[in-house]
Amino acid sequence: MLKTALPFPPTEQTQWIAQLHKELQHQTELLHFKDPIEGLEIDLTRIPEALAIPPKSKDTWSNLFRYEIKEEKEANRILLAALMEGASALLLTASKPGCNWEQVLENIEVAYIDCWIQLKDVAHLQQFEQPALAAKKAHIQFLYNEGEARNFFSGFELQQVGANISTQLSALLWQLHRDLENNKVKSHYIFELGIGNQYFLEVSKFRAFRQLISRLEAVHQVTISYDLLASTGFSNKSLKDPYTNLLRQATEALSAVIGNCDALSIQPYDALSTEGPDDFTRRMALNIGNLIQEEAQLKTTADPLKDAHVVEALTTALTTQAWEALINADQYQDIAAFSPLISAAREARIAKHQAGQQILIGVNQFENTFETKIKQWASIPTHLGFPYLIYERV
Repeated sequence: MLKTALPFPPTEQTQWIAQLHKELQHQTELLHFKDPIEGLEIDLTRIPEALAIPPKSKDTWSNLFRYEIKEEKEANRILLAALMEGASALLLTASKPGCNWEQVLENIEVAYIDCWIQLKDVAHLQQFEQPALAAKKAHIQFLYNEGEARNFFSGFELQQVGANISTQLSALLWQLHRDLENNKVKSHYIFELGIGNQYFLEVSKFRAFRQLISRLEAVHQVTISYDLLASTGFSNKSLKDPYTNLLRQATEALSAVIGNCDALSIQPYDALSTEGPDDFTRRMALNIGNLIQEEAQLKTTADPLKDAHVVEALTTALTTQAWEALINADQYQDIAAFSPLISAAREARIAKHQAGQQILIGVNQFENTFETKIKQWASIPTHLGFPYLIYERV
């Protein structure tokens, strides 16, 4: 593939629609997109004017490795291995109090990679004042998801419990909106979105998010510096059929990259199993990012689906829908007020799955019959009172 892209003229809308009619023959109903769960109904022959999507802040995206630290020495081994296997950024959390960060970060050159460490409060920063960690501190961004120091806002769990896209976006932005009202703007933010399995909708979701952030900037008259993190989840993954997971992880990752994320976290499909991920599943997850960057030549992307009529229509529809939902939510006093919206979409997804209208190979169709080591789901996390929606457990 050439490194310098050759320019080509965009297809006129009339020519595009004429070609669609020709290829679809008598199935012109396919030109009308309808998704009751997402609340979307779009006539794809009437493409609205494309929105101006703000560009991302850097040319490349990071292959992010996230890890929850339980034992420091083992964490250090795993992190060093991940960096050797292609990770270019780290997102770390500690499940134990008094984590020895000096041991965790031993021989890890945080000056040359993005390193994000999530702490419960600023008091936990004290350890980084010690001489052994002081030099590393300047190159680490510390994340807080509550309090006045909050600079990390995640919609990942909203996606995992079954919320539709407009609820994911509006609830995430509602939290940021409330924080901007009560606190000064932070120097830099990290936003996280979960990735679903509807390819073009997910591409459009990431594009819509950047447009929505720009609207919130205008409302508060501030400039928000941020990185947009995309994370694969577990809803459509199977512990019985590990190989189909690689395909799902790959298409989900591609949708986030083409949607212009700044960092991509492909989580091992067995991260929520009783045994947890092993070296092999962690390596396979990282390799998907490596392949997309190096083999698919998508290390640098600049809104590659800009002016693609379907994507522009979906982006506009999602942006409009999420912004209206955010305006309606302005009266909410607590994030739990979004629960009825989450519940409605979640129940609709479950009903669709149980009715056999959603086919997931290896989960509810063509289940794995070859011999492989089968893991078991561990205790499933909950968010706002809803357990993660894992179709293999439905």
